[in-house]
Amino acid sequence: MTDQPNLPEEAVKIARAFHDEYEAFAEMHGWTTQKNTRVAFDDLPTANRKTMIDTVSALLSRGIVSAPAIEAAAVERERERLARLLKALVEAVEAFDAARREHESPTAPEGTAQRLWGAESDVGQVIYEAEQALAALDSLEEGM
Repeated sequence: MTDQPNLPEEAVKIARAFHDEYEAFAEMHGWTTQKNTRVAFDDLPTANRKTMIDTVSALLSRGIVSAPAIEAAAVERERERLARLLKALVEAVEAFDAARREHESPTAPEGTAQRLWGAESDVGQVIYEAEQALAALDSLEEGM
């Protein structure tokens, strides 16, 4: 196995992108990965990180993968994720607004405060996820 600092920067970049993509797709498809791998690439167990980098190095040296194609796919996936999250944000804000109107109504049924708090929480969660997607997209685009 090769130490990370001596590897081509391209192999490390692709291994990092592969890890991030794998974790994102696993979550999207309902697959639960190992707890110790649901971390940032640099925080992976050393053997796991080195195995991924060595695998990518081998695929690069054989011409099976190329960095630009992988990076472009990662950027496109993050853009699509961000678009889905923006749509979800609009829906969450609309649900919050409906819950607020219901709560403010003089004839509001019991439980409207809980629905309002839940809707507010949903908006906050989508905003957080969108911020994460935007940061990931910025990071990917800076690396290109």
